Amino acid sequence: MMRFADAGDYRFEIREERVEDATPSGGRNDPIFYYRRVDGKSMLNMNGEQREFENGEIEANTSILAQRKDPDHYPELYGSMEFRVGGGPAGSRRR
Repeated sequence: MMRFADAGDYRFEIREERVEDATPSGGRNDPIFYYRRVDGKSMLNMNGEQREFENGEIEANTSILAQRKDPDHYPELYGSMEFRVGGGPAGSRRR
């Protein structure tokens, strides 16, 4: 999921981005997240440990998937991913 905002001068900023499981599992209320950016704060969940990125470490106008392209170092971002177009039903998912 991504949400954008106008950053002026014909630029945009990613205000929210999430890479997470499609549905909650294991009795959880929320899906397990692997990466989350909300209002400028970015956090990566690696092997159950959460790491918050410092300001400037993640570019605000580029998706985390474009910035961290190494599946060996970031397997959580690339393992068995399903992409869903918009907020549509499960039938609109693509692998």
